[in-house]
Amino acid sequence: MNLSNKATRAIDRIGAYIDDGTIDSISACSHPIPYIIPQIENPAFNYISDTLNWVKVEGVYTASGHERFITIGNFYSNANTHTLTVPGWVSGPLSAYLLDDVSLIDISEPNFAGNDTLLAPGCPVFIGHADDIGFTSEWTYKDSSSIISTHAGIMVSDSSSKTYVVKMITGCAVLFDTITVSRDSSLKCIGVGIPQTPSKQEAFVVYPNPNNGNFTINYNRTEKVSFKLLNALGQTLQQQTSIPLQTNYTIHTNYNGVLFLQLLNENGVIVATKKVLCTD
Repeated sequence: MNLSNKATRAIDRIGAYIDDGTIDSISACSHPIPYIIPQIENPAFNYISDTLNWVKVEGVYTASGHERFITIGNFYSNANTHTLTVPGWVSGPLSAYLLDDVSLIDISEPNFAGNDTLLAPGCPVFIGHADDIGFTSEWTYKDSSSIISTHAGIMVSDSSSKTYVVKMITGCAVLFDTITVSRDSSLKCIGVGIPQTPSKQEAFVVYPNPNNGNFTINYNRTEKVSFKLLNALGQTLQQQTSIPLQTNYTIHTNYNGVLFLQLLNENGVIVATKKVLCTD
């Protein structure tokens, strides 16, 4: 939540009511609904008065299975609404809020860092969740309190063996998990997270590299393949389910920085990976 710069009143108990759609939120939009008790609500007298930063309102709700809608707002009458006078752009009393990033998150989501793995020194591997799942995550090295990332998953490429610890803060619990990425100098780095056969890797060509966001790939083999283009956090930027065999395929991206281009076979297994550098 974020208080509008126009507002002259900040309020406290903004809440969310989750139901099957029986509330007539259209005709009742400007009227109090005192018979409704929101399951999620900002605490009383905790006024949301910040006009610069976003203020999180969150809570834990146990679903019954019939839910379809979320109604968000102030459910109280003017007489029962606590207000705080703030400097605003209008002359009369007005309370108006901006709303963003509403989400329902399964708090049973496991805090899974990944399976321990063995790779060549410096070979990149993605650990953790592939996408941010709405909870606060903190990654550290074992026996260190220094946070190295706050994303749900990270790409790591250390030259020596490391154990990583991820802490995930949910609405009602703090979960921990660890993963050890061992490094063996006898191995060759030819993929992201999964050692591949040199023949498949060498048949995969990306050019020009570095590039300005426009580059061509060529995979000179007979298997049907698809590709994924990932950023350094392991998030998918582009993907194509099938590309022509033994031919050139041009990719366009507006992303600047280091990317990882993965080729996958028909079973979704990574068969080759290339690091791609895109610059202006």
